[in-house]
Amino acid sequence: GDGRFDDRLGGGAVGPDRGPLRADGGEDRADRTQHPRPAGRVAAPRSARPTPPPRPGRRVLPGRLVSTPDAQSAEPHTCVIAHPMRYPPLVALLALAGCAAPEDTAHPYGEPGDPNENDNHGTLEALSLDPTAVELPTTRDSALVVATGSWSDGATTDVTAMCAWSFVDYGVAAVDGGGVVYGLGVGATMATCQVEEQTADMEVSVLAVAGPAPGDIVINEILAGVPEGDDVNGDGSDGGKQEQFVELVNASRFTVELTGATLWDSDIATARHTFGAGVLLPGDSTVIFGGGQPSLGVQRCVALGAYNDDGDSSPGLALDVGGDTVRLLGAEGGELAVATYDDSFPEESLVLDPELDGTDYIEHTTVPGSVGAYSPCTLATGEAFPTAEERLGE
Repeated sequence: GDGRFDDRLGGGAVGPDRGPLRADGGEDRADRTQHPRPAGRVAAPRSARPTPPPRPGRRVLPGRLVSTPDAQSAEPHTCVIAHPMRYPPLVALLALAGCAAPEDTAHPYGEPGDPNENDNHGTLEALSLDPTAVELPTTRDSALVVATGSWSDGATTDVTAMCAWSFVDYGVAAVDGGGVVYGLGVGATMATCQVEEQTADMEVSVLAVAGPAPGDIVINEILAGVPEGDDVNGDGSDGGKQEQFVELVNASRFTVELTGATLWDSDIATARHTFGAGVLLPGDSTVIFGGGQPSLGVQRCVALGAYNDDGDSSPGLALDVGGDTVRLLGAEGGELAVATYDDSFPEESLVLDPELDGTDYIEHTTVPGSVGAYSPCTLATGEAFPTAEERLGE
């Protein structure tokens, strides 16, 4: 399939005349639980994983990023980073997550557990988690779990950073190296921390997928002027304006719901595309083409033909090669992302500079290592979009 425009809320991208798009190739959650990932510390939300699966024991960034609802603020959440000076990459992530300024907060046993600090305590005789059950209202919320180890010399230490986490269902939740629990999708799962030969369990449930906030999703690439004869959407035919596209990427660390979101241009008074039921995982993308039957076969990306009420006229995305403004609106009408371009580019796409994080657009071929005139579903270099875990490590 084309990746994961996830359908845990009941169907993929749908319209009145089409069935659900199963971006995961028809696989349901029950199937996924039969293929657990190797044990290893989970560092940040992972979207649908490319083949081959990740190696066990991958590097983990320690530290804790905690998100909580803030009813007194216009912001959807506030964030606290424990020991920000010790983990500068997490401080840099605050802007990405839309968080408040960091605070230095105390940990129950001082600094998060350093495996080297536990070398002289003998054998680990018992392991416990606090709390043993976590309920997250949405995928934008987080909680903190602390793993405590009891050693043969009588010492009790924080061993959170030593946990190798595994899950009954990897699609529901994850835990990073600092003990932050966050949701990936609606459901319930059992999370297990293993340290040496000891294990401890924690129940995790996620009640809802959060709606996107401004800045979560970026318009990363726009193709208005289609090179003559190019089959950009991969459906086997040159469809002219059907090859135009807008590429959207979830640049946040949250799984967000796109149900009912709409895509607009500045010239036509009706939406160019309306999203059906579905969610977008961190680091995943969806590309909306002007029409056709897009088939790109790129992992962690779903390519769709524009769905709107145009009928037989079918102008698709109606992107004006002479300049236009593209807007992504949420289901309630709030603006989530906007991009404006002019006619100062040839038949190639425009991409954010830098991709995902920029505010200006440049010609695709000017990006160092560019694969050509356009790159739907990938970076301009043809590489996959970074996952939230990889962006944490920047």
